Amino acid sequence: NMICRLGMDPNFGMAVTDPSAAMNDENSGLRKAVNALLSEELNNAKKLITENRNVMDALVDELIKKDHLTGEEIDALLTTAHQGMK
Repeated sequence: NMICRLGMDPNFGMAVTDPSAAMNDENSGLRKAVNALLSEELNNAKKLITENRNVMDALVDELIKKDHLTGEEIDALLTTAHQGMK
């Protein structure tokens, strides 16, 4: 949908097409565009997790202790962890 209906690929453009039909073609430019977009976003996610590893570790440690956290507890934990990074 992002590529077929919203034009989120410079090579595919704003053309409107049925995503399921276009994805069935192995040589489809759409398939290549989707795979490139997914690969790029996977790399972005890995980078964010790596850059914020100490924050993730603090969150995991707290979840192990308490089993669940409220939104307020998560916000407080993230604020504390980010302040420790400065």
